[in-house]
Amino acid sequence: MTITDRHRSRVYTAETILSRMLENCAASGNPTVTIDSITLTLPPEARFATIADVQRYVDRLMSSDQVIDRLGQRPPVTVRARNSTADKAHYEPDTAVIAMPISGSARAMLRELVVVHEVAHHFDTSDGATHGPKFLDIYLTLLDLVMGPQMALALRILLAHNDVSMTTRC
Repeated sequence: MTITDRHRSRVYTAETILSRMLENCAASGNPTVTIDSITLTLPPEARFATIADVQRYVDRLMSSDQVIDRLGQRPPVTVRARNSTADKAHYEPDTAVIAMPISGSARAMLRELVVVHEVAHHFDTSDGATHGPKFLDIYLTLLDLVMGPQMALALRILLAHNDVSMTTRC
């Protein structure tokens, strides 16, 4: 039985809003945002110039004691360039590979939020929907650990605004 990933586009919408917030914070030099009358200070987001930079970041994340303590040990992940026409990153579970687009405007995907999202897929070994509650729990845990609790809270609020259920089958 195939599980429908019905919240996928809603998760992406919430991430897009958060990405724009991060870009606005960086451009203005003001790291604060207000969502639902809650003022949050968002951390600066890492940006990567090369696939090798992303690989080093992923290697550090995967070997972090905090990550291992919370999510357990997982096999290594390989990062590779995605073909020249691709404009989105993706995770290949059969080979534990994160494929990152590197051409033209798709280079904008070489950012920490996208990489953490793809690493969360690596940690999600459930049989649930690809962007379902288990994935989201892992993703929010990683955001909390590597980018900070305010980042995880911001995404959690934006997910709720986009009617993404964290507790029911997706």
